[in-house]
Amino acid sequence: MSTPSSRGVRFTCVAVTLVCLVLGGVAGVFVTAVRLTGKPQVFRSMAKVTVAAGGPAAPGSTAVMETFESSELTRRAHERVLALHPELKKRDMSVITRQAKDSGIIYILASGPEPKYTQLFLNALLDEFRVSSDSAAVQERATTSAEHVEDWKMPMILGGAAGAAVGLIAGVLLSLLATTLSRSNGPPAIGA
Repeated sequence: MSTPSSRGVRFTCVAVTLVCLVLGGVAGVFVTAVRLTGKPQVFRSMAKVTVAAGGPAAPGSTAVMETFESSELTRRAHERVLALHPELKKRDMSVITRQAKDSGIIYILASGPEPKYTQLFLNALLDEFRVSSDSAAVQERATTSAEHVEDWKMPMILGGAAGAAVGLIAGVLLSLLATTLSRSNGPPAIGA
């Protein structure tokens, strides 16, 4: 049979556990938000190129991929962007190429800190490639997307869940401590 004091202890234990759960979840979301806002924004732009003799082992595929990733073509693309758009500043860009499996299709992905410059850079890269090579046809111009916009959802959810789990554990431990102390009529005497 429950006594009024044991009901109070149970209520306190449940309340402490729920408060710790909520505070842990809020702390987890806060820590994740602070961590994510410190990351630089990354914008990506992608284009597709087809090598003339398409197939699983298109003869020029590797050379085309190496050309797109070369520092010379990158330099010329930067020069073209700055010549056409003098108001823009040169940005650090990353270029990655991948070949579609069993085909002569090559995807070019440019990444940078500014969406307009990233798209203009990839278009300039395609133009410079077209001027210097006849072995491939550019199928699609650059499209741009903001990667950072979608990257915050899952970490925020996981941060909140992890914080809530830590809060729940802390709440249960505090509740156990409160229950133990209430049953022993206070803390043990020192030196007893």
